[in-house]
Amino acid sequence: MRTPFPLIGLFTVLSAFGCGGKAELVAGGGSYFEVAGAGVYAQPGSDTQRKALARDAAISDARSKLLARVRAAALDDGRTLELAEKADAALEDKIDRLVDSADVVRTEFAPAQGCSVTLRLPKQRIEDALNLKFQ
Repeated sequence: MRTPFPLIGLFTVLSAFGCGGKAELVAGGGSYFEVAGAGVYAQPGSDTQRKALARDAAISDARSKLLARVRAAALDDGRTLELAEKADAALEDKIDRLVDSADVVRTEFAPAQGCSVTLRLPKQRIEDALNLKFQ
């Protein structure tokens, strides 16, 4: 049985953009967290609509990965931000707002209605907002 080319293209886009669900770190060993997210939208509509929806899906994917990455980061006292969040309920909302404020630094569209978005969040912005220090 012959596999249609668009289906192969879709799997190529998904694998190229890392849609495996893991919080893949693009960079950030230094002064910022940076993660990539991917989105695909293949419903009928105009090309502009498909691109906009794929970009929105990619941003949503990147935000969830960034949130997981930020919460797993170690603080100077040895705890993770997630453990600090459990000790102080007000941190959860602040962290969510900080992740939502992350900057989109790159957007790439693929021919198969796919989109890859890279978000960047400076560690200093988090430290200043939460009065915490990362290792």
